[in-house]
Amino acid sequence: VQVLDGLNAVADVGEYVTSGDGFYRDGSFIQHDNVAYNGTYAAVLFNGLGSILWLINGTEFKIEDPRIDNIYESILNGYSYLMINGGVNDSVNGRSISRDKSNDVEKGRALVSSFAMLSEGASPEYKEKLQSLIKKLIQDNYTIDKVSNQTIKNILIDIMNNKSIKPLEVNGTKVFGAMDRAVYFNGKDGKVVVSMHSSRVANFETMNGENIKGWYTGDGMTYIYGKDSSAFTEFWPTVDDYHLPGVTNSLNPRGDKSGERRMKPFLSPRTFVGGAETGKEAFVGMDMISWNKQTEMKKSWFMIDGVILAIASNIDSRDGIIHTTIDNRILKSGKLMVNGKEITESTVIENPKDMTIMFVGNYPEETIGYRIIDAPKVEIKFEERKGNWKSIGGTDSKEIVKKYVTIYINHGKNPKDQKFSYLIFPMFKEEEVKNYNLNSLKLIQNDEKIHAVEDNENRVVRINFWKDLPVKFRNIRSFSTATMIVKENNNGLLIAVSEPTQLIKKNSIFEIDGTYELEESSSKDIKVTNRNNLTRIEIDLRNNGATETIKLKKERI
Repeated sequence: VQVLDGLNAVADVGEYVTSGDGFYRDGSFIQHDNVAYNGTYAAVLFNGLGSILWLINGTEFKIEDPRIDNIYESILNGYSYLMINGGVNDSVNGRSISRDKSNDVEKGRALVSSFAMLSEGASPEYKEKLQSLIKKLIQDNYTIDKVSNQTIKNILIDIMNNKSIKPLEVNGTKVFGAMDRAVYFNGKDGKVVVSMHSSRVANFETMNGENIKGWYTGDGMTYIYGKDSSAFTEFWPTVDDYHLPGVTNSLNPRGDKSGERRMKPFLSPRTFVGGAETGKEAFVGMDMISWNKQTEMKKSWFMIDGVILAIASNIDSRDGIIHTTIDNRILKSGKLMVNGKEITESTVIENPKDMTIMFVGNYPEETIGYRIIDAPKVEIKFEERKGNWKSIGGTDSKEIVKKYVTIYINHGKNPKDQKFSYLIFPMFKEEEVKNYNLNSLKLIQNDEKIHAVEDNENRVVRINFWKDLPVKFRNIRSFSTATMIVKENNNGLLIAVSEPTQLIKKNSIFEIDGTYELEESSSKDIKVTNRNNLTRIEIDLRNNGATETIKLKKERI
């Protein structure tokens, strides 16, 4: 009886949750009520779970509970995007990022070993998919010879030797609505992760003296990768914590551990964080107010064609000098190019217009570029930084020295209603960055009501409706907060929509000019009606911020 009770408890782990700790349908994993933790805590869980399921596989105790399949689904839905270059992205590693010699690759290797054990007990449907993921991760950055556990080592060797197992191909977008993260694999070996926070998810975690300077890691921090993750090795003890990529913040000094928004009632009062995705593209938004409520803004990230467009509006502050960091990268051996010319000294560019910045050859075959579309002032700073793990919450006081290049927008002191927009090009060549057609990413509206990006040629518009009231953009009206991606064709409309605040108590309502009928929808709870050349859509979006798709057919007269 005790054995059966224990096995039932194992199956309970696979029960999907809609709030609090556990696995969510979108692949998110939460611990401590509101901390994104697919890395550290989930890794410990998988290690134990993998050992148990491997041990009872083929015995009378093998668990047949269908909830175990949810574990496999969570790995495939989540870790295929969160595991980057063989490592697990630090946005889901909580306070462990400050531990001595911590890095995403080492954490990733522990997960690969656990996945290997789990795959052995999986049904054929999931076993093949898990092994495909494992093979990809091994090829990315994993040395089987270093594995001390002979059982795991043999499993990994068998997977690599099995030519029928193809490494998983991962491209496109993934929005983790349940933990305020968004990921983009652009098909060129470039990857981007955006780490956010809200009234549901903590901005950072500090506990037991760890991660005492993690202040801005959930404020829209943007991890930008090429083929190599070395740019994030020994990053945390040496980086300027006031200049994390993607973050807009004050330069006023912070106290260790200050501003943690983790436990109720200390979570952020802002709710609009998340977005819509089609797999090929995503539009993500973050309505943010700073930890001390002195700085606020609305930010969006649009991901398509291998490119990321970063947008902000309504930047208002009473907290002194405000910077938005575009990148803060360890400079190993490469060059920094500005408008085609190498620069080696700190510089300031006033009112830049369509400026191109490139990291070239920083790591083997790595090129990462930017185009500044709209910004009041861009500054580039070269500096040698010294630090140690103890200073951020570890125990090792040995000095580490790294050379950094920091690129940031200077908004000045106490800015009012400022905006910016710039493009990120992970693993693009300099010519591709310079010649990229900006018309496909035309920013139409960028204010407190709407962020909208249009592609006229392909007849697509993407909209963040920030307000919980009727707001119209061209031929589309939303009666509440929402993110929409609307693609028009000769036959009708294809719509991807989500409700990022996750607060709505009833069905969301939209109206579109013209007469359309419902052809297909991912939601079973949807109603489409027509009146006076107007189509009204009522749809249930109470789903942890997930995207629903709607296909509308144009009514022929």
